[in-house]
Amino acid sequence: MWFSPLRDRRQVTNFFLGLIAFPLLVGCGGADGLVIQDGVLKTPVPGQDKSVGYMTLINPTADVIEITAVQVAGVRAVEMHETTGTEVRRMRRLNSVVIPAGEQVMFVTGGKHLMLFGVGDLQQDQAVAVTFTDSKQQQVTQQFRVIGFDQTP
Repeated sequence: MWFSPLRDRRQVTNFFLGLIAFPLLVGCGGADGLVIQDGVLKTPVPGQDKSVGYMTLINPTADVIEITAVQVAGVRAVEMHETTGTEVRRMRRLNSVVIPAGEQVMFVTGGKHLMLFGVGDLQQDQAVAVTFTDSKQQQVTQQFRVIGFDQTP
């Protein structure tokens, strides 16, 4: 077999450039770089068809990202909500969630969260596809872990 140091050097260089670039591309997500971490959905309380979801949305870009819709595989409808108040807790629907450039928004118990309606058969330890759509109609899908309704995310 013929040996070419130049060709082999290029192959080695391209290989290492690929190793460096791959994690950067994977971490970018689809919606202008939206990164989703710690995504969990809870199983519904027995006898109910509603549930909740939590995660952290990270915007590593220099532009604002506005999430306008969320879809969960096997769920009839998903709404973004926020719980407010200290003495009297109120929940209100959010039409969108803005993630400023270089910042993150946490969806947590007692704050912003996903409300899931018409929940089918969510099983603990299952992985479920959750798709976020931004104001530019770009989408990013992430697998969320399902935990029990009585577990803390």
